[in-house]
Amino acid sequence: MKTLLLSLSILFSSVYCSAQVIFGITSNLCDTTTEHNYYYQYAGNIDGSSTDWNTPNMLIDSNAIQGCLVLVNDGATPGTIDTVGSSPHPTTADACDSTTWTQDLTGKIAVLYRGACEFGIKAYNAQKRGAIGVIMINHSGDAIGMSGGTFGVNVTIPVWMIGEVDGNQLVTCLDTVCTGVTGFFGTEFPAFANDMASSKPLMLMTESSAMPWDLARTGIEYPVDLGLWVYNKGWEAQSGVTVTVEVERSGAIEFTNTSTSLNFNTPDTTFVDSQYVDLGTYAPANWMVGTYTITYIINNSGDEDLSNNVFSFEFKLTNNEDVYAKCRLDNSNKPIHNTAYSLTNSICGPTFESCIVFKNSVAGTRNTQATGLTFSCKPIGTTMTNELIEIKAYQWDDSFTDINSPATYDSLTLLESATYTYTDNSENGMNIFLPFNNSISLQNSQRYLFCVSNTSDSLRVGYDAYNVNYYPEGLNYTTTINHYLQPVSPVSDVPCSPKQWYTAGFGYDNTPSISVTMDIATGIDAI
Repeated sequence: MKTLLLSLSILFSSVYCSAQVIFGITSNLCDTTTEHNYYYQYAGNIDGSSTDWNTPNMLIDSNAIQGCLVLVNDGATPGTIDTVGSSPHPTTADACDSTTWTQDLTGKIAVLYRGACEFGIKAYNAQKRGAIGVIMINHSGDAIGMSGGTFGVNVTIPVWMIGEVDGNQLVTCLDTVCTGVTGFFGTEFPAFANDMASSKPLMLMTESSAMPWDLARTGIEYPVDLGLWVYNKGWEAQSGVTVTVEVERSGAIEFTNTSTSLNFNTPDTTFVDSQYVDLGTYAPANWMVGTYTITYIINNSGDEDLSNNVFSFEFKLTNNEDVYAKCRLDNSNKPIHNTAYSLTNSICGPTFESCIVFKNSVAGTRNTQATGLTFSCKPIGTTMTNELIEIKAYQWDDSFTDINSPATYDSLTLLESATYTYTDNSENGMNIFLPFNNSISLQNSQRYLFCVSNTSDSLRVGYDAYNVNYYPEGLNYTTTINHYLQPVSPVSDVPCSPKQWYTAGFGYDNTPSISVTMDIATGIDAI
């Protein structure tokens, strides 16, 4: 059993209490259809405990902000357009140039775009000019997690990102001075007296969504830890709360466990009472090939909102065509994607790698060979004809205990690669299986990175994203990573020297839609 983290403070930037901390437009005479709450990603941890940001604890009511939204103008090359991503915008809205920026943002919420420089320097520049908060608009797709970079630790105001579509709609009503668009960011008053709750980011999952059965035959080889964060979302204290977990396969419950009775305090202005509920480890004598569903159920007599009381996920044990993956798989064991990402804001160039981590204690004893990857891509522009993708397999020899060490990327050995050229747009979003030039023998307890490398700024790699509003079916590894403390899906900025790695990738709620096909000689078994 891994060491349990005892505080919600370690959770990543995903909005784990989305009904507790909201961003909404409260007034917009220019376009009243924008007057609603928005999905967002916070910079750092929502409770203010991040190590690469110094943003405030937004669970404290007094940290809420309300103000006029103002579009940033940093004075850099007026009249020019930043074309990085799929939403061209004024270069002056990148908020990167601190030398020419004379705009006064005192008491305002600064609105700016992702791109051209680090997230932290953008927010710090706006803070120095008096902004009480910063809204970043993603230039490509939905809101994503943001790393603080060099300047994030200097940022003491709330910073959050909204998606491309929402942001562009707001920008049409904004100017560099207040034009009457006001917004609110902070805790909302609870809707019910009795409301115990959780969310997908708060449930503990398996470290991978699919594992070859030959690498996980018994519970000794592949134990599954079970647990869930729960919190009191209502305004009354709660007592006698329990949490149940069920493990189901082929319509039959194979394991169930219910926690002891728990009590929760009344939330106040400084905290939301939350507890991690340890539900033990499921370690069957023998695993079976197929799909397992793990469901967490909050039991609270008189709960007035049951919509946030049940959460589940699936994981698969594959056979014949042995598949390993972090993302969800369809009925044919192919990766599911619901969005696509690229690192187009890179200051070093457009090439980047989306990777998943593999490590298994019995791989070598079973003569395990990695034979290729399955992935998908989408064009950023109108075409993907003749665009090149490269797959890579690295042996990861850096010695570190966990992501708090932190993880390092100084000893990577490229084992194999292969390239694929798209013929035309008929392959948009299509799963492509690409074999390595030579199969790779996977050793015991050895870390590997399996990566899809985008060599231009014209393609995005498919991702399985979780978004409570848009992609509620997706996966979120927040609690899982904070439990096992092992990396899942790093991203690298290839052209940078030295090569820059981001252990959290595009956020713990964004999983690369990549699967590894393996060939396992089942007769070789030293266990």
